[in-house]
Amino acid sequence: METKERKYSQDEWVRYILWPDSKLLRKERRAIILEVLENDPHYHYKIYIDATGDVKKVRETKLFPAE
Repeated sequence: METKERKYSQDEWVRYILWPDSKLLRKERRAIILEVLENDPHYHYKIYIDATGDVKKVRETKLFPAE
């Protein structure tokens, strides 16, 4: 299985947005990359969401650079 180069790296702060295309449901959360999931076919990263303390697996399309 070939691995794709990921946009973000472990220990990098990012903005997590669950619904980036929705003005009504768009909520930004500060998150840190815990792990880059190289061999997971569905998710690209495991993140920790700072505001809620949740740990989630997410796709790269839900993450944006920290400002």
